[in-house]
Amino acid sequence: FGRIRELTASSLGREQRGAVHRFVRGGRHLMTWLNDVLDGARIVSGELALAVEHVWVGDVIGECLTLSQPNAAERKIELVAEPSCADLPAVRADRDRFKQVLLNILSNAIKYNREDGKVTLTCALEDDAKMRISVTDTGRGIAEEHHGKVFLPFNRLGAESSDIEGTGIGLTITKQ
Repeated sequence: FGRIRELTASSLGREQRGAVHRFVRGGRHLMTWLNDVLDGARIVSGELALAVEHVWVGDVIGECLTLSQPNAAERKIELVAEPSCADLPAVRADRDRFKQVLLNILSNAIKYNREDGKVTLTCALEDDAKMRISVTDTGRGIAEEHHGKVFLPFNRLGAESSDIEGTGIGLTITKQ
């Protein structure tokens, strides 16, 4: 991708840069879809190996916010984490899977939001054994009759006919 950026920045015309940008974006979309399908297959077959370790929740949240910021900025969406998320204790988790879950949820909150919207991440210790991380957004929401379908694979609840990219399996994997 580095060479493509170099080419698009210097030698290509505006229309060509746009075509290359769409090509790269499509390639990334396909790669995400393929990785999601493979993860889903591993989960279903029981072959998904977890690397459980002590994970500092605030660090993972910070990484996810940093990774999500460019997509939020592109849509003029304010991405905010409440101060309560910075000083959370460590938990025992698979860092990569925890990060994947949070990124899936943040990604959906951003892409199904409205332009100039807001995504807010809040955190709270429920008791000694539980922590709640919540993501809220200013999007239009999900109709109540669709709540039971949110985690079904490949079901985008009508968004497949929109210009919003997605595979419809991110939340399925997140739940599993």
